[in-house]
Amino acid sequence: MESVWLGIDVGGTNVVMALGDGDGNAFVKKRIPTLAADGPARVLKRIIDAVETMLEETGTSFSRLGGIGLGVPGLVDAERGVVRLAVNLNWRQVAVSEVFRSHFGVPVRVDNDVRSAALGEYQFGAGKGFRHFLCLTLGTGIGSGMFLDGRLYAGATGSAGEIGHMVVEREGFPCTCGNRGCLETIASGPSLVRFVRERITEGVPTSLDNGEPLTVERIGSAFDVQDALAQEAIRRAGKYLGFALANAVHLLNVERVIIGGGVSLLGDRLFGFVRSEFQRCVLKGVGDGVDIVPAALGDEAGVMGALALARQAAGLPLDSPATA
Repeated sequence: MESVWLGIDVGGTNVVMALGDGDGNAFVKKRIPTLAADGPARVLKRIIDAVETMLEETGTSFSRLGGIGLGVPGLVDAERGVVRLAVNLNWRQVAVSEVFRSHFGVPVRVDNDVRSAALGEYQFGAGKGFRHFLCLTLGTGIGSGMFLDGRLYAGATGSAGEIGHMVVEREGFPCTCGNRGCLETIASGPSLVRFVRERITEGVPTSLDNGEPLTVERIGSAFDVQDALAQEAIRRAGKYLGFALANAVHLLNVERVIIGGGVSLLGDRLFGFVRSEFQRCVLKGVGDGVDIVPAALGDEAGVMGALALARQAAGLPLDSPATA
C-alpha cells in the first residue's frame, strides 16, 4: 500500500498540517490554534492529538505513514531536529524531532518554517526552475529561506535567513529578540497593527478607529478607500522591506525574491512600495532583472514544504515523486 506523508507548519498563531500522497499532493488538511503560551510540551501534544484525529477521520493507519516533516519558526538545528530558539513561541532547546519520532515510529525532519516554505516554492511554486532565490514570509514574524546554486542554504549553525532581525531603524521599536528596530518591528502583521493603534492614540484621524478589531485585512481595506493612516502604515512597511531586500540582494545576488505569509495578501498595495524602494536602493547591475513576486502557494507554502521535508526524512529525492 502506498505510503502517505505528513507535513506540519507551526506558526506563531496557527498550526497547519496536511497528509500528502506520493507526488506531494496534499489530500487532507487541518488547522488548529498554536496557543504558544501553553508551552512547548502542551503545544506538541495538541499537534499529535490533532494528527491522530486526522488519521482516524481519513481511515489512514499509522503503518502507512512514511515520514513527517515540520517547519518551525526560529533557529533550528535540522541535523538534530532541535528548535534552539523560537522567540515568537518562547521555545528554547526543544527536541521536536524526538517527540514525533518516538510517538509515531517514522523518520522525522524538522527545519526552520521559512526554509520549509522556500522548499515548498522550489518544488511546487514560484521558485520552480530557479537556482538562486530568496523566499520571505511576512506574518506574526518575518523570516526568509534561500536557495543558492540549487541548494537550500542554512548557514554554519542553521541560522541563515533571519532577515526579520536585520536592524533597519537603529533606535526603533524594541523587538522580541532583545534588539531595537528590527525589520520585524515594522513590517510584520502585529507591527502594522501596533503602528496604526499607536497613531490612533496620538489622535490621528482614521476610519479604522471605529471599535472593530484591528487587523491587517482591515488596514488593507482602509487603504483602498484612501484612508491616510492605512496608507502611511503600508507605505512605511513596504519601504523598509524594499530597503532590506536591496541589501539582501547585494549580498546574495539572487535572481528572484518570493514573498508570502499573511501580510503579503495585501498584494499590490504593499508590493508597489516594496518594488519602488528596492529599485531606488539596489545597485544597478545587481538588481537588474530581479523579480519580486508573491508566493505562488500563498499561505500553503510552509505546509507543502513540510511535506517535502517528510519525503526527505525518508531518504527520497526532492525532484522526483516518492514511490510506495
